[in-house]
Amino acid sequence: MINLFLQHFRFHLDPKAPLRMPAHNKGNVIRGGFGSTFRRIVCP
Repeated sequence: MINLFLQHFRFHLDPKAPLRMPAHNKGNVIRGGFGSTFRRIVCP
């Protein structure tokens, strides 16, 4: 039997410098950057 635990996290990010973002799909850009960084940190 596999135990599966789910968590819900909320992050508030404040940039240190102005960001240049595309006019559309800003959420996708932020989510993709976070996902890539998180995967690199967590996955062996």
